[in-house]
Amino acid sequence: MMIKSGFGTAGPLWFLWVLLVFDFIAALLYHLIPNVERIVKRASKLFERPVLFFATLTGITTLAYIPVLFIFDSQQWIGIGPFVVQASRALIYFVYFLTGAAVGIYGFDSSLLRRDGLFAKRLWIWLTVSPLIFTIYIVIAIMENPQPKIMGLVFIISCSAIIMSTIGFFVKYAHRRFRILDSLCNNAYGIYIVHYVFVTWLQYGLLASELNPFLKGTFVFIGTLILSWITIIAIRQIPKVRQIL
Repeated sequence: MMIKSGFGTAGPLWFLWVLLVFDFIAALLYHLIPNVERIVKRASKLFERPVLFFATLTGITTLAYIPVLFIFDSQQWIGIGPFVVQASRALIYFVYFLTGAAVGIYGFDSSLLRRDGLFAKRLWIWLTVSPLIFTIYIVIAIMENPQPKIMGLVFIISCSAIIMSTIGFFVKYAHRRFRILDSLCNNAYGIYIVHYVFVTWLQYGLLASELNPFLKGTFVFIGTLILSWITIIAIRQIPKVRQIL
């Protein structure tokens, strides 16, 4: 895509400039809204009860997504040059960004993210619900002439459920430290920066291969991860680069 368009797009790196804009907006809101920490702390029930948190997150993202579908197509991108964003989902990303910031302000150890909390104890509910809702979304998406608003609503619910199940899984089980996973964590940002190069060329290299598509995908995934990982470890040996990546 980037080659055909003359590198006029940023590929998967588009999300970096969006995050930077969100950082500026969050800093501005923090400056304009007095006692923002106190406001977040008062919402104790929201951050301590998983079902209420899920319902609130789903409700807010629904309000941020469904009305926009009346203006933009769900797959429409807007922007200038490499600074593009999927129009219908921009507000959803911002809601998730602010939600993460709010949970951080409230405190992990006192919120639903604590290891001994109700969220971790009832993780099985979210691990059951999230694939079920996602399956419903896929079924609706492949139907003939699916209703965009209905599909959008199920998409939002599915996203919220997947977020709950994914975070809950790590809250409950990610207690032990492993050297290799620590390395992956430390280099994850850099891997994201460079991975598109390896994804593109590994796919291109396998284009004429008669391998099973599943094996192709597996090879590309593993190859991309290993090559990106090694590349970033090597690049981060440069002190100035290490401060950034």
